[in-house]
Amino acid sequence: WMFKVDADGCMMEPCSVGTEEEVEEQTSALRLYPNPASQTVQVLLSGSREAGKLTVFNSLGSLVAVYDIESEAQTKSVDVSLLASGLYFFQAVRGGKLLFSEKCFVQH
Repeated sequence: WMFKVDADGCMMEPCSVGTEEEVEEQTSALRLYPNPASQTVQVLLSGSREAGKLTVFNSLGSLVAVYDIESEAQTKSVDVSLLASGLYFFQAVRGGKLLFSEKCFVQH
């Protein structure tokens, strides 16, 4: 499932998936590790160097957390130790554009 969020992290109407090249470009823009995670997730960012937001949603689509992405940042460390075990979706927005959406399993 893919969904679009606005600047405040609220879900918008479902969006269509782009061409294979666009999807591949979005997927390659992010690496989450370790996955599954129990303590900390390292988010590797590439592409745009603008400031932005990293949002985390649970499997029901509820917003769990929002983190600032500093301009020029290429990595972001996220503490997941207090999250319940389960599936989460990480999304990054920079310059008003959705850079990626990737899932991560948290298990304790």
